[in-house]
Amino acid sequence: MSGGACFSSGIQLATPEHLLKESSQYFCTQFTTFPEIKLVSKMEKNTPHFLRISGDVPGNKRKEFEQTFRFVFNQLPAECIEHSLSTDVFNDGHYHFFSLWLNGHSMKLFMSSMEFQLLTGAYFTLGEDEKIVHGPIADIQAFRVSNMN
Repeated sequence: MSGGACFSSGIQLATPEHLLKESSQYFCTQFTTFPEIKLVSKMEKNTPHFLRISGDVPGNKRKEFEQTFRFVFNQLPAECIEHSLSTDVFNDGHYHFFSLWLNGHSMKLFMSSMEFQLLTGAYFTLGEDEKIVHGPIADIQAFRVSNMN
């Protein structure tokens, strides 16, 4: 079921049984088949997730559409660590709602909330071609720009 490859700081190889006795002296990598799935799900629970809703809104409905989003932005829970509504400069009237969540559970709770229904309803009622995309963030990199000339 499981096998291990464990290496000491020297040249000699150690068995898993030997590592149990002297675990502080060795670096160990454990390979498993079934429990690995559980580890992935635990990692995903702590991984930030994104949610994006996109769609087109005609010019005569944009003001009401944007007001709906401003209202919902004031209702978002603390687990939403970033959110924005933007318009596509290359496609007139095409909007993107983007949000970043602490984890998948908090995003899924939001997706079953009245606030989420209000946002998707705004696309459905006032616009067209609603598209929802969500999932875990694969890589996050933070950087600071200073002295941009």
